Amino acid sequence: MTRPSTSSSFFRLETPFLTFLALLYYSINQLLTYPFYTNRP
Repeated sequence: MTRPSTSSSFFRLETPFLTFLALLYYSINQLLTYPFYTNRP
């Protein structure tokens, strides 16, 4: 809490990174689930 500039920059970088992680997790989920659904008879 001694350096508010670092915390503000961290919060500024955290939000796009979280959205990127969410999109990455969603894309990986789609890539992992689609072949299993297509392989089912």
